[in-house]
Amino acid sequence: MRSIRRYLTLRLLFGLLILVLGSNALLYLYVYKKTVSQFDMSLQSSARDLASMAEQDSEGISVEWRREFHPEFTGHSEPEYFQIWSEDGRIIARSPSLKKHDLPRKTGSINSPLFWNLTLPDGRPGRAIGISFFPHIDKEDSPFVRNPARLELVLARSTTGITTILRIFLFGSLFITVILCVGIVTMVPRIIVSGLSPLKDLSQYTSSIDEYRLGTRYPTDNLPDELVPIVTRLNELLQRIENAFTREKRLTSDIAHELKTPIAELRSLSEVAMRWPDDSEFVSCALKNTVEIAHQMDRIVSQLLTLNRCEKDKQEIHPTSIDLVSLIRELWLHWERVAEEKSLKVEFSLADEVIIFTDRTMLSSIISNLFSNAVEYSPEGGDFRCVVKDEAGSIILSMQNSNETLTEDDLPHIFEYLWRKDTARSNSLHTGLGLTLVKAFASYLGIEVRTEFLDSGDFCISLIMPVKLPDQRAGHSGSLRKSS
Repeated sequence: MRSIRRYLTLRLLFGLLILVLGSNALLYLYVYKKTVSQFDMSLQSSARDLASMAEQDSEGISVEWRREFHPEFTGHSEPEYFQIWSEDGRIIARSPSLKKHDLPRKTGSINSPLFWNLTLPDGRPGRAIGISFFPHIDKEDSPFVRNPARLELVLARSTTGITTILRIFLFGSLFITVILCVGIVTMVPRIIVSGLSPLKDLSQYTSSIDEYRLGTRYPTDNLPDELVPIVTRLNELLQRIENAFTREKRLTSDIAHELKTPIAELRSLSEVAMRWPDDSEFVSCALKNTVEIAHQMDRIVSQLLTLNRCEKDKQEIHPTSIDLVSLIRELWLHWERVAEEKSLKVEFSLADEVIIFTDRTMLSSIISNLFSNAVEYSPEGGDFRCVVKDEAGSIILSMQNSNETLTEDDLPHIFEYLWRKDTARSNSLHTGLGLTLVKAFASYLGIEVRTEFLDSGDFCISLIMPVKLPDQRAGHSGSLRKSS
């Protein structure tokens, strides 16, 4: 696994060392070129001074320079050298410092002189300038000079001084570079470790969180700005995990509670039937009750499995065109008798025909569960009203019934697994999963579910249904299988 600390350390060390070495190398090159340029300018100035001393008259060419004014060309401890030739190679003048030696004859123009490095006659390193020029001609002598001569001048000077300066600068730069490199190698790892310490603390804190400490949250005080969004998301994730664990534990407890009673009833019926096997009437009644209990348990398990498929997005849907009004009337037939037995005042406000495109089986389950919830929990002689209307391109199905038990505090819980207002769970007709299935199927079909209490105190639940399935559902090949 790649280490962030190692990655940052190596990259920063490499980058900073390259930066230091490169900047020092560039600085040295700049100083070198600047020093050599100034040295060349000094050479060019001296060469022009010498060139200005050359004159041509009717008698010939002469170079008038004086030893006392130019001691650097005589017996100076570090002499300079010059030599002047005519165009045919004849030596016109030379510095006494040359003695028996000659300078290389290489020249450029006076405006574009030629510079080069060489070894001086005395063995020292030097640099020379070569120019070609015309000597000065007085106006009085100009009529007598028919062919102005072109002269060539080479001037050489020792570079020991600038070499020493450059060497000192080079060693100083190298010393500073070494100091900087040592400092970088020493400080960068420490800075990286210090900068990554919040990540280390975060890792240690994470390792301390287990299933028993899901209620803890990462501290957000004194965190670097870059880690605040991450820690915030981690805290949100912990909250979701804690909620999921809580729901899982409550669901496990609720399922055990739901199944404990029918299992105990089955055992009691079986034990009594085994004790009095000759009582055919009791055995027949016990078998009938056993079947009913088995159906109840099967209904709970089937509903839980369906909810699990919905949560995993594996529930199959078969969309088709449905007349919602006809479907409501068809499903109500099953609950009409129960409503009459409870003397409910039933009212339907339906259109002649409302066509929607959705899954018939799932929508039928939704409506049936809502009918069951409304009829079973309405008090004797209460009211029940079912309304279908078209509003802003959506179909709204509302069911409202009289209410004596539910309160505002119950609304957040009515869609939870196995939740029932009756905590004793004495009603075996309801498993507490009906509205949970309604919510799951509605979400699967793109239906919005709203619950509210009306001013009259009646409980109202509404389905806001699209005319057709949402695009993400209609095109979901993994869970959608269209019927032919």
